[in-house]
Amino acid sequence: MQTSIKQAASDFGSQTGEPINLMSVDSSDPGTGAQDAIRIMNNSPGSPTNFAYTSANLVYSNGVATTLQISATISFNIGANLAAATATSPAVPYYSAAQPNAAQYLYDVTLHELGHAFGMNDAPVPNDPATGHPDYSLQPAGASIMNGGVNTNDQGPHGPTNAPQPGGVGATSVQPCDKKQITTANPVVTTIPSDSGTRNTGAAPVPVASPPSGSGTGSGISCNSYEEWDDSTNSLTTYTDCEITPPAT
Repeated sequence: MQTSIKQAASDFGSQTGEPINLMSVDSSDPGTGAQDAIRIMNNSPGSPTNFAYTSANLVYSNGVATTLQISATISFNIGANLAAATATSPAVPYYSAAQPNAAQYLYDVTLHELGHAFGMNDAPVPNDPATGHPDYSLQPAGASIMNGGVNTNDQGPHGPTNAPQPGGVGATSVQPCDKKQITTANPVVTTIPSDSGTRNTGAAPVPVASPPSGSGTGSGISCNSYEEWDDSTNSLTTYTDCEITPPAT
């Protein structure tokens, strides 16, 4: 597992131009507050049901969260199951070292989670025309590192529009569209807000459906929005923070 994960992290850095220095911390965990660090954990409490999960700590400016991250944590849970066991069938795991494509799957998943750490969301999942439900096998195979996976170790089957590819639908390298999004989401930052030491500890602000009435030019109300992706629920939530500015005297 370590070999695949380390290779993926190294390749992600070289393929995107985002410098990543690999370090083995063993028992000396730098913690979630380690600035500019991406921690890769095994069986962390942050991923109880998903095979892999990414969380991030954001910079706050004047009490408002920005899109600038302080650090991120990628958690792997090798005991997670795609499907639970039943009276007639065993559980279906996300990952199995004993089945084909195991090393490649770990590599692909690491690229995917690093994509999240660098600001990317999951690729859209087409609906099955017959059922109307999302079907990962219909994602164009290898089109993006943000694709999902199908069956244990992403071993297919492929949808009718997918090109034959060993494994399943996950990309085995950073694609041009991925690199473009990563570059856009991670501009060069020369200054950091003065209150950047304030960190998101996991308690997100209450979602606001829309800014308060009366907001707009000249109203004295300014609003800022940001988005957070949650791998555990596969959902994107937009948060809006608004401040009322007193009239000038």
